[in-house]
Amino acid sequence: MRLMADEHRNGTLELLLTAPIHESELVIGKWLGSFLFVFLIILVTFIYPIVLNGLVTPGIDQGLMMANYLAITLVAASFLAIGTAISCFFNNQFAAFFATLAVLFFLWWSLGGQL
Repeated sequence: MRLMADEHRNGTLELLLTAPIHESELVIGKWLGSFLFVFLIILVTFIYPIVLNGLVTPGIDQGLMMANYLAITLVAASFLAIGTAISCFFNNQFAAFFATLAVLFFLWWSLGGQL
């Protein structure tokens, strides 16, 4: 939640906005950096299905596994996008965290807990 809130609190947002880039490029760059970090963490867990496939005799369902990895990547990307958008509205990272948590909980509740 420090993506934009901490920049605004430290006063470095003005410095970033004077750079020859658009505001959208700044926000997309912040989101992309956080997404690549989360994607790297998800990618590290890819070793477990590979090991499990070698241990199980018929093997695991590769299509289902890839669909699940795609789903968790897309869910993480959407959660990070919501967090980045909400972080733009706050100066305090804790306020941004709790607002993002409230929005994500509301979305989970409104979808009937199917997320």
